[in-house]
Amino acid sequence: MTLQRRIIVAEEDGALDAITALGGLSGEGVGLGVCISLLGGRPLPVAVRELTTLDHLVGGDLVVLVDPTGCTGDQVEEAVQLLRTMAVQEVTSTSGPTWKLSEAPNRPLPTRLAFSLFLFSRDSGETLADLEAATGISVISFGQSGIEGEVWEFCSADQVVAMVERSKGPIAP
Repeated sequence: MTLQRRIIVAEEDGALDAITALGGLSGEGVGLGVCISLLGGRPLPVAVRELTTLDHLVGGDLVVLVDPTGCTGDQVEEAVQLLRTMAVQEVTSTSGPTWKLSEAPNRPLPTRLAFSLFLFSRDSGETLADLEAATGISVISFGQSGIEGEVWEFCSADQVVAMVERSKGPIAP
């Protein structure tokens, strides 16, 4: 049995943008996934819009790992609810404690009206069982695969750019 390969790009401080870098691999015939930080990076509603675009580029087969580092349990629950809501509503308004939105658009919606969501644990010893129970999404540790029959290769956005350059030639002067 041949296992499908999926490239998961994790955000890193000072590195190229993970979501944007994956756009370069969207036509390579490999499954894609991205790990997003809930705090400190781009605002979550902006990330949802970019994830939707990437979802369309990869034909609805996008995996999104939610990195809860630095968040409270309530913030993670709120973020997962926001991700789910914006994936099924073209316009979202919310007044939660962390994210306040007034008619935030997400048009068109993701191709399957959802993202394949997982909680991401950077440390295999980290316990996220409470968050797993509260959000209803599975925890994946760095290096694991969340989908049976797939091999997940975790890499940085810089590594993705190097892959694209190897396959298509240099992309920058």
